[in-house]
Amino acid sequence: MSNEKKFNLYEDEPDNRQVVDNSEQTSRDLVSDSVIVYLNFNDELPNLIKPIRDELKDKPDGFRLNIYIVCGNNCNKDIPLFIDYLDSIEEDYDFTYFIRGIIHSEFISILNKEKVYIENSSKLIYRQEKLHLLLKNLIQVPNLFKKFFQRFIDEYSRFPSETFIDLTELETIGFKIQKF
Repeated sequence: MSNEKKFNLYEDEPDNRQVVDNSEQTSRDLVSDSVIVYLNFNDELPNLIKPIRDELKDKPDGFRLNIYIVCGNNCNKDIPLFIDYLDSIEEDYDFTYFIRGIIHSEFISILNKEKVYIENSSKLIYRQEKLHLLLKNLIQVPNLFKKFFQRFIDEYSRFPSETFIDLTELETIGFKIQKF
């Protein structure tokens, strides 16, 4: 028998744990200790509200909820009503939004919220026929509206009737984008 110590995975392994500085939370940290609700913005309004209501039922103020939003080329026309619903209950709870897919004029205002993370490959779909909705949502933040309108005069007015705008351009307009 040799004098070597038997390797025991649980007892003899050195403690390599590191102290983690929690001053900066990553999107992974935000998900780890809270509940996630997945929403497809193509769904009907009742199907969007129900999982939020079900999850928040009997939860205390300050409850942490992550809302994972996915949207394709088309968006439910009632999404502004859903955003109004979220706005009406948001002060009682701690919401974090994760957005993947296509961002539409109907819900671009959600990008102005404090805890919003957007997937790198997401894009805003610019449609001339929905320019009024885009402007209506941007006017809530005058600086965004002003920069968008300047870019519209210089660039966007020459776009085809439907164009995808990447996150870099949204940052140029003034959105403070956190990516995941």
